[in-house]
Amino acid sequence: MERSWAASSTLAEARAALQLAERDEGSRVAYEFLNDGELADPVADAKAAVASAQAEVERLDGRVKPALLDEAHYIERELQRLRTERAKAITLIIAASPHLQRLREEHKAAWKELRTVRALLQALLSATHGQWPREMETALAVEPLEADRVGFEVDSARITALQSALVALETDAGDHVSRAYEVI
Repeated sequence: MERSWAASSTLAEARAALQLAERDEGSRVAYEFLNDGELADPVADAKAAVASAQAEVERLDGRVKPALLDEAHYIERELQRLRTERAKAITLIIAASPHLQRLREEHKAAWKELRTVRALLQALLSATHGQWPREMETALAVEPLEADRVGFEVDSARITALQSALVALETDAGDHVSRAYEVI
């Protein structure tokens, strides 16, 4: 971009020199006529300098800038491809972990326990023919599963530890894979 700026500056300077030469053209022609001598033509020189500078600006704008933009787009696509490849690699590392299998088993067991507790509470409600206190009925209410719901506890320390380990895994897979698995 420095070359583009320099070319634009050169063009501006050449245009300023052309305006100055055109302003003084009348004096130059009069001097030439009165002295029967031929002087250099600063207007023609200035016009040539403007044309040359304009050509360089157009070359940069017409060929170089689009080429740079194409290269930038290519690099962005390549970075996205590499990010995707990194994510796939991290996924393979996590998917192969015995800790993930254990976490999946914990998940299944937690749902089994939840269904069992719910069935037990339902059995108690049926046995009492609905005569237990109103606050006990809320025990059968469906609770949200989202971790960010206010008023419903989650093990925040465990979640934060896993998130930290995953960030570390993204930046340095070698040293932090086992740390991520330990947290799971």
